[in-house]
Amino acid sequence: EARKLLDERLYALSEGLYAQGFSAERYDRVSDYTRNVAMVPVSAKTGAGVPDLLAMMVGLSQRFLEKELELEERPGEATILERAEERGLGAVANVIVYQGNLATGDNVVVTGRDGPFATKIRGIYRPEALRPGRGTPSRRMASLPQVQAAAGVKISAPGIENALPGGLLKVVPDASRLQAIREELEAETHPIAAVSENGVWLKADTLGGLEALAFECQEAQLPVKGAEVGSVGKREVLLAGAVKDRKLRAILAFNVAVLPEAQEAVRSADVKILQGEVMYRILEDYQAWRADREAREEEDRRRTTTHPAKLEVLPGFVFRHSKPAIVGIKVLAGTLRPPCRLMDREGNDVGLLKGLQEEGKPVKEASEGKEVAASVDGAVVGRSFAEGDQLWVVLTEEGVRQLKAASLTPSEQGVLDEVLARHRARQPFWGT
Repeated sequence: EARKLLDERLYALSEGLYAQGFSAERYDRVSDYTRNVAMVPVSAKTGAGVPDLLAMMVGLSQRFLEKELELEERPGEATILERAEERGLGAVANVIVYQGNLATGDNVVVTGRDGPFATKIRGIYRPEALRPGRGTPSRRMASLPQVQAAAGVKISAPGIENALPGGLLKVVPDASRLQAIREELEAETHPIAAVSENGVWLKADTLGGLEALAFECQEAQLPVKGAEVGSVGKREVLLAGAVKDRKLRAILAFNVAVLPEAQEAVRSADVKILQGEVMYRILEDYQAWRADREAREEEDRRRTTTHPAKLEVLPGFVFRHSKPAIVGIKVLAGTLRPPCRLMDREGNDVGLLKGLQEEGKPVKEASEGKEVAASVDGAVVGRSFAEGDQLWVVLTEEGVRQLKAASLTPSEQGVLDEVLARHRARQPFWGT
């Protein structure tokens, strides 16, 4: 069944390539590589086919690129995979040498947690080869005088425990190049070209992870205040807590630990730490947290800021004429939230809306279309307003300025426009 499925997929791929003008066949069936494209089945899950793919690439390179392949002598460079403690050696860095040579005694510059630092290679090691008759690899290390790209080795050097995973190690060919190489590594240590005064903090276990997280934030148009490799500590919590925009007081932590001191600091700080091993899930969690915070801030703002609303005094529903006046009303637009002052069509203050009742029970607010009983202090029915009159919530000039940045419903915006038109008929720049 698996073989049949593989053949079907290869056939479909072959048809697609043929439509583009390429003749393709499974690699072990190709007789002339100058006329056919070789297809190598590979499993990303099990790794099956990867050795065949590498063998194909090497073979084709040797066959068709032999004259173009040259070994270039350049100073050694390596990528730092991780830091480790090796028995008998102490702190080492596991590296992949991808260019040039590394030799014991070479002066190098290494990407560090606190910036690039210079050191000297004390030793280069690789696990001893498997001896005949032994089924398990040896834990003993073979010391190498030098190593050539491409190779994976362990490097011992003073200060190597401060090396940054994902960073680089570069050989310094002569002392005059030391500062230039430091500056190169310093530039590569910062994955974000521009940071914002208001933004989230990023933390990741490697530079590569940090770069990927920064890229995803850029794609999501999410500003970033700072980005660093390493665990989340108290320092990051305090810096995130100082961000002005409360919706950006967050730390996105990819594949790193949150130190106890940070967990303690979060309890008293208005900061959210979003931690995980899946980058997209962290961003989704942040968006959900941000939406929840925006909703709560909007709710708080509506409770503390007077919003536009309009009501009608229902005819035949006057329960008390004064001290306070109690009348039946219908909310025509917006949402009424006492206490707030009311005004008539001419802009005259008619009294303070103290409370609302629906079916004999107090309510905190009444939305558009609701009919409720209203208690208006300082008003006298028949003098301050009459049955059938329309009344508006009084808005201050400063309150109007705040509402310009608020999210208003269409009906609230309509009431606000009515209030502005009434005031600006007398004062053209009122509320600007």
